[in-house]
Amino acid sequence: MLKIAIDEHSKREKLKATRNLLFESFLKAPNDICLALEIKRIDDQIAECTNQISRRETQGEARDFRSKSIST
Repeated sequence: MLKIAIDEHSKREKLKATRNLLFESFLKAPNDICLALEIKRIDDQIAECTNQISRRETQGEARDFRSKSIST
């Protein structure tokens, strides 16, 4: 479970780094539609990773709460 969370965080950080590099290029050529679409695609992937991380953390919190409630 921990390895999956680390992998998701790592994937998100790599995507963010790639996106930032592309965005720097886009600032120099704002009419480059292909570059804008690639940035959008990466933004969508970052959002998906963020949602997965959030869901996993929420599930972990719920599991922790249930185990605490049962043990008390």
